[in-house]
Amino acid sequence: MIYRSDFPVPTELLAPGTAYETYAGHIGDREYELFRNAPPTLNQRPSETLALRRAIPNARMTQQDGTITTFGEFEARAVGLCSHLRDVIGLNAGDHVALVMANRVEWMIAFFAVLALGGVPVLVNSRSAGPEMRRAVAMTDCSAVIADRERYETITQGEAMTPPVVLTGDGEETPALSRPGDAPRRGSACRFRDSLHYLNEHTRSHLSQGVLA
Repeated sequence: MIYRSDFPVPTELLAPGTAYETYAGHIGDREYELFRNAPPTLNQRPSETLALRRAIPNARMTQQDGTITTFGEFEARAVGLCSHLRDVIGLNAGDHVALVMANRVEWMIAFFAVLALGGVPVLVNSRSAGPEMRRAVAMTDCSAVIADRERYETITQGEAMTPPVVLTGDGEETPALSRPGDAPRRGSACRFRDSLHYLNEHTRSHLSQGVLA
């Protein structure tokens, strides 16, 4: 993880031997100030969390509106959605997938699914107006969109979306609006990777390989 802040941080928090120690390192051909104790990739923590909980799959992971989702159920749904993105739509590692939905458990499942694919989640501000959402999807070169019903209706406004869309919500991933790609690619397994895009109407920042800009 990169450390960069516009706010003053006490130097003792970043000193050698502390939890937030930083050091000069390289990502690709660029030099950054990095956190020494942070995970090297964005997906490492989610992957480790699910791996640790496989021994207790019935343990509660989330509770929303009175509905409990266990770790086993969560991982199964994430892997199932990942498989749909890969085998039905034809996505592969490196493809950008827009997440256009409210802050609910389905958002987390979609986020994990895209990471498992090796794709790049593009986090679109769910409170934006429809044209802003469409522009966010277009300018980040998304190959697919995962949306809840409300945001789907807001973003389309009666117009067809160019990328294929997966509807999600009410505890079920519904691929009714998905359209298969020209040639579904089968080469990549559903496993957790490390890239992330975040985009809203004010900010466009790229997080790659655990880099926080």
